[in-house]
Formats: sequence, C-alpha cells, structure tokens
Amino acid sequence: MISLLEKYEKENETSISILEKQIANDKLLHAYMFVGGDQKLLKELAKKFVKEILGKKFYIQIENETLVDFKIIETDKMIISKEEIKELQRFLRDKPIACQKKIYIIMQAEKLSVVAANALLKDLEEPNEDVIGILTTTNIDSVIETLHSRCGVLYFGNTKEENEEIFLLAKTFVKKLEKNIEETHVFIDELVLNEIKEKKELDSFFGKVIDIYNEKLHEEKTNKKNREKIMKRIKIFMKIRSLIFVNVNIKLMFDKLFFLLKEEEK
Repeated sequence: MISLLEKYEKENETSISILEKQIANDKLLHAYMFVGGDQKLLKELAKKFVKEILGKKFYIQIENETLVDFKIIETDKMIISKEEIKELQRFLRDKPIACQKKIYIIMQAEKLSVVAANALLKDLEEPNEDVIGILTTTNIDSVIETLHSRCGVLYFGNTKEENEEIFLLAKTFVKKLEKNIEETHVFIDELVLNEIKEKKELDSFFGKVIDIYNEKLHEEKTNKKNREKIMKRIKIFMKIRSLIFVNVNIKLMFDKLFFLLKEEEK
C-alpha cells in the first residue's frame, strides 16, 4: 500500500520514516509537534497523517473537517484562548464514536496563550489512550517548553523539487560548519551567497540544511548532549529560515545566523 506521506519523503525522509514506522508498528505517540517554515504545508501533512491513522473510509470527512472524532483548532486571531482549549477538552472527554481514536490538530501552537497552554498541558501530562494530538508551529521558540517537551517534535522542510547543486551546497556548508564556525562565516560569500541568486533557492537551501541535521538527530540515539546540541541548531536554522521572505537583507540574515550559532557554542 502506498503511503499518503510518500510524496513528502524526498525532503523529509527522517521525519516521515518515523511516522510511517509508528503507524506500521501501532506505536503512535499521544502528541506530536510538527515544526516547519510553511504553515500550509504543516496543515497538509497533519491531515495526511490523520488519514493514515484513521483509514481510507474517513478520507473525505477528514479533508472536509466534518468527521465527528476529528477536530482542528485554527484561528486568525492573535491568540488561541483558554476557552477554545476548554471546548477541545469537552470534545475529548467522550469516547470515539466512529473511529478508534479521537484526533485533534492545533494550528500555530505559538498562538496559545499561557493560560491556554497550561490548560492543554494537563491533557499532555495525563494522556488519554484514545486521543492523539498534533500541534503545528513555524516558531517553536515561541511555544512554552513544557508544552513541546511533552510532544514528539518533528521538523519538516518544504516539499518543492530541489536541484542537486543546492543539495550539495547544503552538505558542504554543514560539513564546514561542523569543523569551524568562524571560518565558515568568513567564507560565507564564497560558500553560499555567490551560488544562490533567489530567495526560493535560499529557502530550499535552509530546508536541506535542516533535513541534514534532522538526519543527524535520528542517528544520534545515545548521547543526550549531542542530541541537545543538534536540536538547538535545528531551532536556529528554523528561526533564520523564517526571515527569508520578510525583506531581511540576506547578508545580515547570515550574520545573525552565525551570531546565534556562536552563542550556542559558548
């Protein structure tokens, strides 16, 4: 059977592989946090994941958001309020009606007010075996740590086709960065800026860099200190990537990147 998540594997092999194995082995977590630079992509991924969990019978209802055991919290307001989380909790209180699980998605989890996040925390600390939550965010640094620390955090890059040159550029950049941050900064024009002409290419570049570090995270299973370092770097690259389309000077963007990387090394 072809996975609905297969189309995303090229740019997100590690994260997709984790999800597919958990589905296949019936080892799903009670809560996930999908982190990426494209909110539309994150919603698409989250709904595909729900479809994989609940099965083909419910595809249309999930897509149309009409399934009785499925709920999405999404708002144009500045915050997600405690009242919205209380409503979610009322929805989750009863057993599933049509499906084996009740599943909810909270879009832009960084919008959760402190009170709302603390209310949700209780459900994450004492999970119901019939419930799976998926939180999405484009800025994990703005989500309170106690919240994302209780989720399985997965990072996703864009799924646009990337050319081989950008992939090799990202690999070279990461290899040099791991050896010497200062030297990589000094030669950033030669390493990256002379090769990338458009913001879309830069977005693709950072997406591939994040994927490389995500792969490192997956491979590093035992050393907690190394895992924490890798996760910090992923967060830094996600943060800088979010600046690409906000009219920030590219050179200044890289200066900020290296400032954050050097601070993280201290």
